[in-house]
Amino acid sequence: MELKDSKRSFIGLVIFLFIAALVIREYFFDTPLGQGIFFHGLPALLAVGLVFVSSPRSVTDRMFFGTAVVLLLCSILLGELAICVLIASPLIFLVVALTAAVTKLIDKNRFSLFLPLLVLISFVSSITSSGQSNVVYSAETVLAPTQIEDRLAEERDIPPIESGMLGGLPGVRFPQPVSTVGEGVEVGDTRVISFDDGGQLKLVVTQSAATSVTFSALSDTSMVSQWASWDRVQFKWNKRNAEATPVEITIEYTVQVAPTWYFGYFVRIGMDQASAHLLESLIPVQNAK
Repeated sequence: MELKDSKRSFIGLVIFLFIAALVIREYFFDTPLGQGIFFHGLPALLAVGLVFVSSPRSVTDRMFFGTAVVLLLCSILLGELAICVLIASPLIFLVVALTAAVTKLIDKNRFSLFLPLLVLISFVSSITSSGQSNVVYSAETVLAPTQIEDRLAEERDIPPIESGMLGGLPGVRFPQPVSTVGEGVEVGDTRVISFDDGGQLKLVVTQSAATSVTFSALSDTSMVSQWASWDRVQFKWNKRNAEATPVEITIEYTVQVAPTWYFGYFVRIGMDQASAHLLESLIPVQNAK
């Protein structure tokens, strides 16, 4: 069977994007090529398969088909970051569905061509603001308050999260912290947390009391910064009660991806894991909440 020119051109485009993605990966990011073949190749195969299998007829079908093809083409270039496209895709298709519904409800005249666009612009303009949030993780430790302060003042390696995943979803994860550099819990003391993606989060002690230490973020070069900006990290503990000392960590952050009501959920899952992992890595705890 002879391929139509349009399909032949599409295959050429997919091959070009696939090769370009591998070249960029190899020469600009120095990441494993074998791993890239899978992450860039899978959306390429899906895009070609979708074009050959699907034959949309109605306007609505074409809208969904075109959106799916564009998302897959973007995923070819993004590689592992295509998970961001996967997470955003339900929202994108919701906008497409709303646009299709509005188109059907209005008369087919010139004005109808602009109305869906106006609806989309109004929708986007109402959700572009980022939102502040926080997560709190509480536990108990057998350490005395003075020992807790000593532990927070030390440099130490941070073990990887056992699941290696965000919210238990395969392939969905934030960069993991691997070590801290810096000592002291006095105001002005700094701490640098290194992540497995090569990025670093730099913190400085802004408040120090008998039962708490507060770090404020100075900079973040990890991939976490694409999702959220760190504001403050506070460790707090109470006086020893019987054989245990209550301790908690609070991470304040600002979601950087809009709409925050949608992406904030995924960011919160990652921050929940980060707070628990960070506290348990620095202080031996029990009875976590």
